[in-house]
Amino acid sequence: MKSLFIFLALLMVSVSLSAQSEITIRYIGNMGVLISDANNSVLIEGLHDEYRAESYTFPSDEVVQTLITKDGSEFPPITAVMATHFHQDHFDEALINRFLDANEYSVFIGSEQAVSEIDAGKDQLIPISTATYQKQSVNLNGVKITSFYLNHVNPGRFDSIQNVGFLVEINGFKILHIGDTNWFEEAFTAAELTALELDLAIMPFWMLMREESKANFSKCISADKIIATHLFYKDFEAYEKDILTFFPDATLFTQPNESITLKK
Repeated sequence: MKSLFIFLALLMVSVSLSAQSEITIRYIGNMGVLISDANNSVLIEGLHDEYRAESYTFPSDEVVQTLITKDGSEFPPITAVMATHFHQDHFDEALINRFLDANEYSVFIGSEQAVSEIDAGKDQLIPISTATYQKQSVNLNGVKITSFYLNHVNPGRFDSIQNVGFLVEINGFKILHIGDTNWFEEAFTAAELTALELDLAIMPFWMLMREESKANFSKCISADKIIATHLFYKDFEAYEKDILTFFPDATLFTQPNESITLKK
């Protein structure tokens, strides 16, 4: 009888381990990532073309073709494509139109400014208002996506640009992607992110390079892990030291096709 109890206990441990939650975050280029669990994927800023190629990474034609057609892909179907704003190093309307034409059950989520550039039917478009900091949520195939306005960095130059942050809840994980923003206290206070127990924050490198970045991160975001993006891939080492000084456990995405896996 004792042996039976031991066997059952070991079996339960084995079942528990096999049921471990897992997601993969694949780097597409600049701030673009593909987030996948076993059943769904969401693509954030993965459909953009060459722009200032001497500075910013972008997906190859082969990667774009795989994302659109899924031919030879190792990831589940893409439920949603998102873009934080419509600058060319984050967004390409022609590629997004191609994707939506080929994937009639997928949607595009972006600011009203970005959505206005897309030709797809309204049932495939989810525009996000940036008139206020109000959160807007949608559930798609078990994936919850919450969107909210975050001011674009350098508002003196880019005040007219509608930048949107995304909170993706997938397979028990909470992933934040904030696009081209900065430490704007009013925006982050309204977003109330610190109460969410985030697993991962995907951020532009310039928000992670200074002494005050640590205090701002704890006050405004507070996530278990950080991925730094939007790095100038030819000389990212110039920023790597500063980032790792203040956030030693951060991951820097610099080369397309890099990936990390999170488990619970």
